[in-house]
Amino acid sequence: MSATATGTAMTEAFLKQVATTKGDGNEGAVVAAAFLGMSGANPLPATATLARLVVEPLPGTQNITLSYVETLRAATGDSVPPVRNVIVRVIGTETSETLVPSTTSRSCKVCPAAGDTHCLGIDVAGPEGDVPGTYLATASASDDSGDPIIYTFSAKRGDEAPILVGPQANASASFDLGIGTWTISVDVDDDPTCPDVAADAQRSTVVEVVPPGGLRLPGDANGDGGLDISDAVAALGFLFLGNPEKLPCGDGSATDTANIQLIDWQPDAAIDISDAVGMLTFLFLGGPPHPLAVPGEETKSCVRIFGCQDHCGQ
Repeated sequence: MSATATGTAMTEAFLKQVATTKGDGNEGAVVAAAFLGMSGANPLPATATLARLVVEPLPGTQNITLSYVETLRAATGDSVPPVRNVIVRVIGTETSETLVPSTTSRSCKVCPAAGDTHCLGIDVAGPEGDVPGTYLATASASDDSGDPIIYTFSAKRGDEAPILVGPQANASASFDLGIGTWTISVDVDDDPTCPDVAADAQRSTVVEVVPPGGLRLPGDANGDGGLDISDAVAALGFLFLGNPEKLPCGDGSATDTANIQLIDWQPDAAIDISDAVGMLTFLFLGGPPHPLAVPGEETKSCVRIFGCQDHCGQ
């Protein structure tokens, strides 16, 4: 800690001397300040500012303690013992008072000029299929000074107010998330009451929570988990022969949203003969794939369709 002291002349009172410490790790700390007051007919007022002490903590200092001892002594005859931070005040040449020494201390928090707590990453794990449920966010961080790290998590969807967890020592937080796009963030610090924040103290990630639904291969009209000519036959049989009686998803009808997503090859938001033609064209003539198909894996990879039961693979 380094410090300076400046005196303010007031009724012939002035700052006479300021002593500072020397030595490894202690350079510049004020240990004594002597004041001389010559009052005569004009004694010092009851309250007077004689000096101001400016303390500038060294980097890495977390707390400082300022203290003083004030004592009143006779003008002549008494020797002043080597007491730290003693203020000697002379009242006059004929009379004097002795004030019992008192000590006042004040501890102050010292905030560093720059933040040294860094967020290294954030991971979010949730239910299979990214459906609504409980999601766990876990952060990793480091602090250059080795101080304990404090984590503040948030989950925000659109213009809604964020869900906050923390500040806390725990590096994980749980959120119950509904359908929508969520931004999961974490802020790290070693002391949230200080304004210093490192440039990399925050990390965030986006989580897309989708409606619950089963995994299905787009175009699987007969519900056997694959995609081949039998699916086109099933679609035509349902439309013109009543066999099968129901389609694989939802209520089994051609107007059910899940079945439309599964079978509508065009897409034109309806199930008709053109969808069976689209399947056959894709399978045998190199036509366009189903609009929900995974590129390059049109006959292998399933997608989640709300209203369908899980049935992926033969």
